[in-house]
Amino acid sequence: MQFPSSKNIFNALFIFIRNLAERAGSDGDFRKDLKGGQDVLTGYRLEMLEITDREVLRKSSQKFHPVLKFSGNPEDEIKGILFEVTEEEILQADEYEVDDYQRIETVLKSGRSGFVYVGKPV
Repeated sequence: MQFPSSKNIFNALFIFIRNLAERAGSDGDFRKDLKGGQDVLTGYRLEMLEITDREVLRKSSQKFHPVLKFSGNPEDEIKGILFEVTEEEILQADEYEVDDYQRIETVLKSGRSGFVYVGKPV
């Protein structure tokens, strides 16, 4: 998967709260204590995505995964945590995500910017 790279040693990665427990415990994905704070992503809604990647299905044992879809409606809000992560951790997260997701950089409700994985436009 090809994603935008960052020039900084430290980046920010937004993970929505429903997905946080799953991401924290998945193989090789964020096993250290992360620094972060609550934030909100606006203009997106939560939907479910059918996963067909066999390796992801094996690891998660779930056929459907949550996905953030752009709505453009500022009233649509997703609560989450904006974590401080390294470039290496961003690349690890890129490897975890299937091709149906894309990493974008966005500004959150607090005014802070960070990366977030969202569903690719259809």
